[in-house]
Amino acid sequence: MKTALLIIGVVAITLSLNMLVATWLSSYHNLEFPSLGTLRIINAETYGGDIIIKNGVQYVDWGVVEVGTSTNRSFFTRSRSNIPTTFTLEASNWTCTDQNGQKALPPNGTYMTLTWNYTNVPIDPEQVISVTLTLNVSSDTAFRDYLITNHITQFSFDIRIYPT
Repeated sequence: MKTALLIIGVVAITLSLNMLVATWLSSYHNLEFPSLGTLRIINAETYGGDIIIKNGVQYVDWGVVEVGTSTNRSFFTRSRSNIPTTFTLEASNWTCTDQNGQKALPPNGTYMTLTWNYTNVPIDPEQVISVTLTLNVSSDTAFRDYLITNHITQFSFDIRIYPT
């Protein structure tokens, strides 16, 4: 009888610990947070697709992104130059916000990158092209630790497209 109670007790404790660890790991590995990218365009016009306009400011809403994933957003770009022009993409002012709405110090390192499918082919005046931006979010352990330690719930950054 004592052996049976001991076995039941050990099994109950083992299952409880297993559930606690599984719950902790699932919350640790599924870090998600919403984000916005403010779009600033020089000598071009962007519209359609995933562009949102609020109070005259253009945004790309990345939605809720998960650590270790890539997210694409597309829109159209029209050259407003009077000569064929190539454009450059720049992401800056990366800002992380904690659960209290306070800005957190940015993490050391590059854990989020922004790329696009534009291949530097000159765009003629008034020509329209489709552009896809890709936001890559690292799954690096140091980045995960930063997000958890600082209680990061969202981030934002500025996207600048300008002629070169």
